[in-house]
Order: sequence, then C-alpha cells, then structure tokens
Amino acid sequence: MIEEIDISNFRAFSKPVKIRLRPITILIGKNSAGKSTLMKFLLMLRQTLESQDGAFLVTEGQHVKLGALRSLQNRNPGYDVKRLRFEIRMRTLNAPSVAMLQLLDQLATLETGLNLANEHAGNGAERLPESTRYDIRAEMMYSQPDVGRHLVTANQADNELFVFRSNSLRNVRLLSFPSNTSRPEGELEAMARNTILRPVRQVLVESRHLSPVREDFQTERDRSSLPLDDVGHHGEFAYQHLYEILNREGDKADFVTESIRGIAKIDDLEFKARAREFQSHFRGRNMDTGARCHLKDFGFGVGQCIPIFVQGALLQKGQLLMVEQPEAQLHPTAQLELGSYFADLWRRFGVPSLVETHSDNLFLRMRKLVTKKVLVPDDVSIAYFSVENRAVTVKNIDIMEDGHIGEGLPMEFFGADLLEVLEMH
Repeated sequence: MIEEIDISNFRAFSKPVKIRLRPITILIGKNSAGKSTLMKFLLMLRQTLESQDGAFLVTEGQHVKLGALRSLQNRNPGYDVKRLRFEIRMRTLNAPSVAMLQLLDQLATLETGLNLANEHAGNGAERLPESTRYDIRAEMMYSQPDVGRHLVTANQADNELFVFRSNSLRNVRLLSFPSNTSRPEGELEAMARNTILRPVRQVLVESRHLSPVREDFQTERDRSSLPLDDVGHHGEFAYQHLYEILNREGDKADFVTESIRGIAKIDDLEFKARAREFQSHFRGRNMDTGARCHLKDFGFGVGQCIPIFVQGALLQKGQLLMVEQPEAQLHPTAQLELGSYFADLWRRFGVPSLVETHSDNLFLRMRKLVTKKVLVPDDVSIAYFSVENRAVTVKNIDIMEDGHIGEGLPMEFFGADLLEVLEMH
C-alpha cells in the first residue's frame, strides 16, 4: 500500500508537496487546488507501467491524456521549473524471496551497482517474514527526458535489502533497470531485478479509478467481454460486472446489495439475461415507494454511485480504489452512508481508498466512525489542498479519537454554514 507521495514541478504542483496516504485518504480543498493533479499523476504511473512505450513516463494513453511531457511542468516562477521530481513510499507483504536475493547478492560481484544486505541472503527461509518498505525516487529534465536519475530502495525494519540505481534515464523505464553488462550474467541480473520489483509495480498497476462523472447506465448492457476487475474510469462496465458478482453470490455480492440498499435505497434486484445477445435487463424495487422499475428510472444519482460499489467489490486486499467526487448527485443523508461504505470496504476486505470530495457529510461520517471506534485515527488521513502565495500546499490532517480535527483545516471549509448563520444575527 502506498504510504506517502512527494511531488514537485508537476502541473499544479510547483514547490514540493507531500501527501500522506492511509487506508482511507480524503482529499479536500477548493477547485483548481491540485486534488485532481494527484489522481492524474497516479494514473500516469499506471499507464507507464502498462505501456510498451520506451519512455520513462507515458503521458498519453488509455488512462490519462496529459499532452506532451514538457506541458506538465509548472510555470510558477520562483522554483526549479526545469525538473520533475517525485518520491513514492509504499509497503507490501509480498517480500522478495530469499533465493532471489541470494542470486542478486552473487551477481553484485559483477559490479552491477547492486547493494544487498548480506545478512538476509542466507537465513534459510523461503521468504522474508516482515513487510517490505520500498522507496521509489525519480527526477528528470523536462527539456531532456534522458537526463535524470532513478532510485529504488527496499528496507525491512532498519535493514536495507537492496538499492537499484541509475544516474541516467537513457534506456531506463519506470521501475525497470537494464543490465549494466552484455554478458549472460547481465540478462540474469535484469530478470532478477524485474522479479523483485514486480510487487512494487503491482501496487501501482492494480489501482482502479473512477472519474467525477460516471456513465449513466442503460437498460441493456453487452456482457460478451469484460476487462478483469475494472469497471472503467467512467463506470462503463459496471453493470456487466454487477451481473457477474451477483451470479457468483458470496460476501462481495452481499456487500454490493447492502450498499445499494443502504445508499441508493433499492432492493430486490432482478437481472434477466438474454443469452443469445449477451445482454441483461436490470430492475429493482424502490424501497420508499415499493415501485419496481429499470435502474435507469431511479435517477441520475443512483447511476453515479453504483459503479463505485461494484468497483470496490471487484478489488482484492491492498488494491487501491481512487474515486473523484463519489457524492455526485447524492442526497446529504446518502453522502453520510457513503462514508460508511469506504470504512466497510477497508474493515471487511482490506481495500484502501483515495477519495477526492467536496462533501462535508462524508467527512462528518468518518469523524463519527472514529469516535465510535469503528475506525481508529490511523485509518484516516485528510489531505487539505490550498493555494498560498500562488503555490499549492498540502496539509496532512488527523482525526482525533474524540472526532476533533487536527490543526490545519480552516473554519471556512467545513464551517461555512456556521459562518453564514452567524452573519444572519
């Protein structure tokens, strides 16, 4: 799971910003303050790792379209406008095998530049027992993308396992280091490096994202081909996956139906499939009126939240769910319940969330869940984005055990209603 991201000179970010991630991370702030920039950055990394393009960063692809690399640099004067810098710290239970570490330890004698802690290489176990902390760093010149550095380190407790380093980005891709030798041993070294870095890549590649506007569902949806565990950035595959989830039954099916019932107020879901056309009709019962109708007739807000429920159910432990404005078109009471949804997603299935929101009700429910000990303070982090002196800043804020908010959040953000009332007297 990603624990911290530092970025500088990338779109809205000029000076370095640090965003702390926890099992539930809430991004708040005014419009154009950089919240979406963080999402786009993570999408760009996923896109890069999935691409066959040889560039260190792939800015144009199926997940995000950012334009030319040079257009990503921040234009705010007073800071280094020439280089993009970022650092990602993450932790994973998929520790490298001791056999692979032993192999890399032997290859280190070939002057590959590898630094491996020898005390881990001969402990006789198949796999190291503790979670592994990875630190990924990179910097590159916007005008000369080959000029830069890339560094990956791995640690367990205070012990350094290895360091992969390149002082040039020529022939280097994100999380992929070429061999420093043309000898057969060099190919073996490259293979070992790729194997050891696979869990790190998985953390970034297996994240899933939903954009602020999800695709409104249709009465019929083609189920003939589905992307694995992905409803699409606009939720375009949500209803095909919903059909599959409910057909399989189990905990995930129960979770989705509970969410739809509790937030969208729809129960008694019915799916009639047309086998020849690989299509389905989706119907449900309005819990308030008792009327049965197609899901498309329940209103726009229902179509916006169902893809979130389905995407969450498709993810496995540790996979990150990123959602922009999950509260779109939802009633304030439903927004409260949405906060419980993200809490349950973590507590029941170990799926972390990165949520960009303007909903004070979703935020309020998180505070309540901490006071009720459903969540602990370390489960939630609030990243407050603001603009000070023409530069984006990020303050990482805690929710205390009693529900109070740590220092850094101005009254005007979630106290605007109170300020408005005070001005009436």
